[in-house]
Amino acid sequence: MHISHSKTASRRAHDSLKITGLTKTASGGTRRRHFVDPETGMYRGKQVMPAKKGAKAAPAPKKKAASSKKATKAAEKETTKATKSHAHAHDHAAHESGADKKK
Repeated sequence: MHISHSKTASRRAHDSLKITGLTKTASGGTRRRHFVDPETGMYRGKQVMPAKKGAKAAPAPKKKAASSKKATKAAEKETTKATKSHAHAHDHAAHESGADKKK
């Protein structure tokens, strides 16, 4: 059976080669993922080997406080709880005492 040019081209559209496994470094170059940057000697924000002579130093990575993420999640939970409660403004003690129930 004859396959049209269009079908063949559609099938081959995904056959092109792509560069994978490379990432940009803080110094502006590229390096293999999960490997030490050969220019600066940095890996995951830490100096693990001496930098090459004449290589420009990578800027120090900014560290985030680990507790700030937990604090943000806790604040979101509290906001969600407040949003799920009644939207009208009255004393909620009336609900608990049963005064608002019709007889």
